[in-house]
This record gives sequence, C-alpha cells and structure tokens, in this order.
Amino acid sequence: MQAPDGAIGVHMDETPEGAALLRWKEGEFLQVERAVARQWRAELEALDPDRMIGVLKNILPPGAKVSDLRELKAAIDAICASNEREVIALALDTLGVPDATKWIALGRWEVAGRPRLDTFAPYTTHVFKVDLLYYLGVDRGFISGERPGNKVDVAYLYYLPFSMVFVSGDKLHHRTAPLFLTAGQSYVQSDELKAALGELDRYFEGLPEEIKELGVLQFATFPPSTIDNTVTQLWDKHMRPDWRDVARSKEAELGEPRDEAQEHETLEEIKERLRQAQPVVGIEAQLSGDAPDYVAIRRQIPVKKGKWRMVSKETEEAESEE
Repeated sequence: MQAPDGAIGVHMDETPEGAALLRWKEGEFLQVERAVARQWRAELEALDPDRMIGVLKNILPPGAKVSDLRELKAAIDAICASNEREVIALALDTLGVPDATKWIALGRWEVAGRPRLDTFAPYTTHVFKVDLLYYLGVDRGFISGERPGNKVDVAYLYYLPFSMVFVSGDKLHHRTAPLFLTAGQSYVQSDELKAALGELDRYFEGLPEEIKELGVLQFATFPPSTIDNTVTQLWDKHMRPDWRDVARSKEAELGEPRDEAQEHETLEEIKERLRQAQPVVGIEAQLSGDAPDYVAIRRQIPVKKGKWRMVSKETEEAESEE
C-alpha cells in the first residue's frame, strides 16, 4: 500500500491462525476442531504398541547395552544418522506414510544421492525418533505401556522443533523432553514457570495506578530489568542480549510526564495514514531500500484480561468511536 506522503507500507490483516487462537482463549471451538482433536486422540490411543514393538525391537544392534532413556536416545540418534535404504523405509512405515507417497519419497532420496535420514528429512527424523523412544522405551521397561495416555503425552514432543521453550508438568515429559533439546532450546517445569510469573505479577501489581492504567502493552513489554528468575533467565538465553538495558530505559520513560495531546495527535496521524493508503503495483520498483517504509499488522486483543488492563483507556475509547 502507498500512503498519501508516498511511503510504501505492507498491511497485514489478522491471520486465520491468530483469529483461531483468540477464539480458543475464550473457550470457543468450531465443531470441526473438536472432531479433529477427538479423532487424533482416538487414533493415538488405538495404536497397538505390542505390534509396533515387534516391528522395531530388533532395530538396535545385537548386544547393545542400554540402561536408561538417555542411552536409548543416543542409540536412536546413531540409527537415524544412517543412509541405509532399510532405515529410510522403516521411518516412513513407522509414521504410517501411504505406500504411494513412500515410493515417491524413496525415489527423491535416491535422486538426492542417498543422504542420511536426518539430513534428507529432518522433521520426519524427529518424529521417528520420538516414536522409537516410546516403543523401545516401553519394550525395555523405561516407559509404562499400561497407560494408554503415555502415547498421547509423548506425541506432544512432535511440536518441540518449533519452540524455544517447552513447558510441562507431566512426569513423562520431564524424563523425555530434555533428551530432544538443541542448544537453543529450554525445558521448564510448569510449577517453576508459574512461580516466576507470580513474582512478575506481584512486581507489576506494585506499580503506581497511573502507570497500570496505560495497559500491559505499554508497561510490560519487557520483564522487569532487576528481577532474576526463570522468566528473565529465559530472556537472557533466548532474546536480544541487551534486553535488560532496553527494559531499564523503558522503565525510566514510564516515570516521565506524558504529553497526552502529542500522543493523541500522533495516533490520529498514523490511523489517518493507514485509512488513506491505496494499493500499488510494481512495488519492487518503488521501494526506496530493501524493506518497506512501514509495516501495519492487524491484531485483536481484549481490552482487559483478568485484573489487568491490556490497552489504555484512551486507546479503548478511540477504537470505540470508529
């Protein structure tokens, strides 16, 4: 889009995923979503671990000494570093890949020069490793096969590659999730995270009322710079290295007098620019640099969540006037 002043911007509407998350937070689920969730759980619980164990138990080298889950995971990693056709095919069979798709995948693997499984299909390898840990762990007595819910619990590890931090209070997750972490990931027990969040809540509760009226999105964009707990340690590890300096700067700004008239004028200018922006073609030729001049992203958030105001009263009133 091009604004009246000639600036080129990208306007991004709310994503379907964002809208769905907002619904889910309010406890609103589409019938199809409930049906898919029920089907997924039913399929997992209907799996026959004994049959899969019979197929997979001989995958470990004869005489391999595996005394706990950590040693089992190391043995599984070694298996998945193979480029043997049998291992590639076994991974696809274990994950239930249809035959037609399986032969296409094996053909691509051949054309690619028969690379290692973990190089050829990294995410497939991850899911295969999770399943191997479960089935071989049950076979060796490291994981209980008597509780059907264990397979459902282990399946949550499928999501691990897409997260910085995996949080759970599940005992099986406590034993298995850390085995799959990379250097850039963390595992946190839920009680530990809740305690740290409680400390942040008490800190922000102690702020002056005039600051809390600005809304969480103004005064809590960063954790408090002076607190050292699980949350801030996760920020130290995963977020920008100077976040504490930025947080201190923002904390100092909160105590300074506000020019409400200037803020209101600036907000109105921005909203007017977005309203008057028009679609343009040939955007690559019109950009002044490698990136657009501005990006506008539409999001829906509640005015209040629990005891906390998310946005300021001025913002709430400005939105209600439109």
